[in-house]
Amino acid sequence: LGLHHVVALRGAAGVSRGEDLARQRFGLGATSASPSVLDFGGDALGLLRAGGGSLVAGSRIAVANMEYRLPLARLERGLGTWPLFLKWVHASVFADLARVSGSTASSRAWRRAEGGELSIDGVAGYALPFTASAGVAWGQDSRGSYGPTAYVRLGHSF
Repeated sequence: LGLHHVVALRGAAGVSRGEDLARQRFGLGATSASPSVLDFGGDALGLLRAGGGSLVAGSRIAVANMEYRLPLARLERGLGTWPLFLKWVHASVFADLARVSGSTASSRAWRRAEGGELSIDGVAGYALPFTASAGVAWGQDSRGSYGPTAYVRLGHSF
């Protein structure tokens, strides 16, 4: 690995039990993980960057994500007198693996996604850091066919 290269790993799992009306349903298809450690939403764990939205949902979920992030250019430039400063351009390649079960509509099969993204780090308004990303992921869509999904995101994936 080179200078400022990063290998990022993430694992998440969840189980929900109880009465049907009170039970949490976990879904797959989010383009970013929840930034909070204490998020009880149905899409908090389901980082699978393919399919364009929630693919399946159920009461049990297991997710593993891997990213290799590398810097492409150090800009350190502003845009004239605008309060916008661009710092880094970086790329990443990733692989996601996930499974949801516990529902009659959910499949017991593992779903996967692979892809890449391009990101820009910057500062807006002299004090607000941000990361803007655009990417393409190959994986299963809601119809079960394997193909590309394009997405944009404000913030890191995890």
